[in-house]
Amino acid sequence: MKFGLMFFATSEDALAGDKYNLVIESARFADSHGFSSIWTPERHFTKYGSLYPNPAILNAALARETQHIRLQAGSVVLPINNPIRIAEDWAIVDNLSAGRVGISLASGWNPNDFVFFPEKFKDRHQELFIDIDVLQKLWRGELIQKTDGNGNKVEIRIYPTPIQPELPIWITAASNPQTFIKAGEIGANLLTHLLDQGIEELADKISLYRQARAKHGHNRELGIVSIMVHTFVGHDFNEVRDQVRVPYCEYLKSNIGLLNGLAQSRGSSVDISRLSEKDLDDFVNFLFERFASSRGLIGTPETCLDLLEKLDNIGVDEVSCLLDFGPSKNLILSHLPHLNQLRERYNTQVTNKKHLGEKTNILLSSTQKFLLKEQLLPSMGETETLEEIRRRCTDSRSAKEYYRILERHGLRLGGTFRSIEHLWLGKREALAQIKLDITETNSNHLIKIHPVLLEACHQVLIATLLDEMLSTNEQSLYLAVGIRNFQVYEPMSNQVWSHALLSNSVDTVNKSIEGDVRIFDQNGKLLAEVSGLQMQCAEHLSHQTKLEDRYADLFYELQWQPKTLVKLESSLVRETGNWIVFADRLGIGQSLAKLLEAQGETCFVVHCSNEDRISQEGEILLDPADPKAMQELIEQMGTQHPCRGVVHLWSLNTTPSEETTISSLEKDWTLTLTSTLHLVQALIRTNASQLPQLWLVTQGTQKTGSEAVESAIAQAPIWGLGRSLSIETPHIWGGLVDIAREFSTPDAAKALFDQIWHFDGDEPNCAPVRY
Repeated sequence: MKFGLMFFATSEDALAGDKYNLVIESARFADSHGFSSIWTPERHFTKYGSLYPNPAILNAALARETQHIRLQAGSVVLPINNPIRIAEDWAIVDNLSAGRVGISLASGWNPNDFVFFPEKFKDRHQELFIDIDVLQKLWRGELIQKTDGNGNKVEIRIYPTPIQPELPIWITAASNPQTFIKAGEIGANLLTHLLDQGIEELADKISLYRQARAKHGHNRELGIVSIMVHTFVGHDFNEVRDQVRVPYCEYLKSNIGLLNGLAQSRGSSVDISRLSEKDLDDFVNFLFERFASSRGLIGTPETCLDLLEKLDNIGVDEVSCLLDFGPSKNLILSHLPHLNQLRERYNTQVTNKKHLGEKTNILLSSTQKFLLKEQLLPSMGETETLEEIRRRCTDSRSAKEYYRILERHGLRLGGTFRSIEHLWLGKREALAQIKLDITETNSNHLIKIHPVLLEACHQVLIATLLDEMLSTNEQSLYLAVGIRNFQVYEPMSNQVWSHALLSNSVDTVNKSIEGDVRIFDQNGKLLAEVSGLQMQCAEHLSHQTKLEDRYADLFYELQWQPKTLVKLESSLVRETGNWIVFADRLGIGQSLAKLLEAQGETCFVVHCSNEDRISQEGEILLDPADPKAMQELIEQMGTQHPCRGVVHLWSLNTTPSEETTISSLEKDWTLTLTSTLHLVQALIRTNASQLPQLWLVTQGTQKTGSEAVESAIAQAPIWGLGRSLSIETPHIWGGLVDIAREFSTPDAAKALFDQIWHFDGDEPNCAPVRY
């Protein structure tokens, strides 16, 4: 559960001198201790609450004092304001805070507040939702039509452009169930309280809110329910009660006008001002006891846990702790550490529960649902737009601060590796705008995704745990250790959106997480999907020293499984083209070229040499260490006919394992790795409309049976490079093929031809075959 701080009733008389010091110091404390938000109201023409006539101005100041917490208005009375002005003011605050604002909107109830727009008071509830529509359009940058000073219709939009693409909106709902329902219908979040409703009654209204969301096409569980709760937490229960009772009762007695108005707005004709002194004392003491015992966080961290659990169980996501209801400024500030202890204790208690999915007679708590992805969030298999994700992920965080947190936890990134520009959090998910400051990403159009860009997209999954990292002093840096599937659909520019979704595979014992990542372009087109990205806490990895902790790793062995080659239909019509065969000394490449030519293909056989030339026999000779010659070759081969395939067999020319030395390895790596890198670079730089498939061939590097076969050491690195190329350059990837040593040259060429010619794409990352 999230904890925010709320202000509502502070008077300037109570805070003589620096009137806003309580709010500013509380905000600084909340920002540095993992609280979620700070709420300030809009109040007019009353002594109590007189510090808050314009929450946008106050939050502009708080924006410069904080870095993490959301800056929330609770609440803006929209019918007494011009929605254009609200949009402009809060757009400024959104920019000042790097996208951390949110607004709870209310219809209002005090007639005095409507001196700005008295004509709206009667239909204020309808006016609220009319103005919300205007506010949202302006925030998105849309044009609206208004009448200018000359009586002409003009179209306007607001500036500055907000950081957040959607304005996070709450609806303030008091006791009317219809307000809860309306908030659900429009897909807004919800701000409520316990002033005149109990837990069970509130549970029913939250249920109505969830039902309305589902009925009108919004995710039932994703709406945030925030609740204002009177809060004062200390170390001694009786002392806390004594410290709060008198100032709270005096606050109520001095605020009789508002209490009368509140009662009348709820349909009651009670005139509290006519009560006798004794009756008034009894009444306010009754209110205090009710709040302190069952509707307020007034006590110690231990005694307040029960109310938090009840709120959690009915679906409350955030407790907005109202601080300024009577205690002095110094008393409030000195007791904030006790409130933080309550926050840490409760969230630790919930996290440590082992059976989150147990069936009970009550609703699952919101914190439990928060951990159960399948109840809250769409799976990777469901179609979901970037716009839908942006509406959910509204909790803006500073990208610079995020990298500082990563550094504090042990991961120092610099330069282009700090590519996240903006970051927003949702429930177990995160969304980031990423910009890679590398110009080569645009020129090499065949590189589907730049490795640095992919790394930045993966970092967004770590951001889903940002609150956890902020709330603990322990190192909780997660590093990627595995991936289940990676699919690239389109090439990427250097600016993308990355959405990370934390799955329910959270292993608290091994401190590992798993999630999915989607990458979109600026227009919301899906470019790539990463499924099953596995990460593990670095500290946990470093402490796995006991042998029994690593049994699974010790007995884990990769094995090839037999698979029947499915040949393509012979009637399939193929377009003929050019093939480039980087031939070996054994003659397998030459034989392969003849088999391809028998199918009507044109083959160019290239042999390795210390110089670049065409021999007298017409053979093409190429220096494996010369990237310029490789580039020229690839460009020339595709001038007349498209190049359909490239087969690299130079690895077969390496030194036998029994004769391998350090000196021979260096020479062989030029023949294998260096030449392959030059070949790939040449292929991705070509402007050919049809892309060839690249096949890398080795001999005797893979063990496929029980026989003890010594691996070809010099050729083995090709398999590591090949797997990387299969991910980074899928448009030109064909596969990896390992040929058995015992095969004759004709048999090896025929096996290789069958694999290449009849390849059906069933193994997209690599197609390993050992014959």
